[in-house]
Amino acid sequence: MTERGITQEQTEKVMRVGRVIDFYPDAKPCPCFLLLSFVGLRPLHVVIGRQADTADCWIITVYEPDLETGEIDFATRRKPLL
Repeated sequence: MTERGITQEQTEKVMRVGRVIDFYPDAKPCPCFLLLSFVGLRPLHVVIGRQADTADCWIITVYEPDLETGEIDFATRRKPLL
């Protein structure tokens, strides 16, 4: 987070108000989900892992999505060009 210039407060905001835009039910070691929210004008993604049997959660990663890999809504991945 710090290397990407993302603060704990910004991450917590995404966790409070972000919307789930993707699920990774087969992720290891536990299922994960991807949140998107804007902090000011800055889009942020937070990936959260959740242990099914205990409901414990972990922040896996936090990053700012870019337009090279995603669409303008920052919630949709670009389709690879053939």
